Amino acid sequence: MAEQFPNAVRDALEILPRDHEMREMLESRKDLPPEKMPMWDAVLVFPPGVKWEGRSPAPIWWTKQTSYSGEEKPGELTAVFWKHSTRQLPVRSDWYLEAREAWQMSNKASSGIKSP
Repeated sequence: MAEQFPNAVRDALEILPRDHEMREMLESRKDLPPEKMPMWDAVLVFPPGVKWEGRSPAPIWWTKQTSYSGEEKPGELTAVFWKHSTRQLPVRSDWYLEAREAWQMSNKASSGIKSP
């Protein structure tokens, strides 16, 4: 969180409606430093050949699951995800769709790169 999304909670609170189901949870975390908020249930896609020097580089695409509402079955939207920006409302999706999109973004980023 500290490297990739240091302002995520505050950014999200700016756009979430007052009655949004995630607001109370985010309000409780808004004053925590990003170093105290672990990052899990997330996929970050980085461009090919990117150098990791000290800090993680900026991803070209990302998704983070924020809630889960049922048994995972292909085609059923069982979770809520932040995608690409915490300045946009989270969307209903599932890990099948998110993994497919991550794979497509990775392939798109890799297109045109020649193998050694």
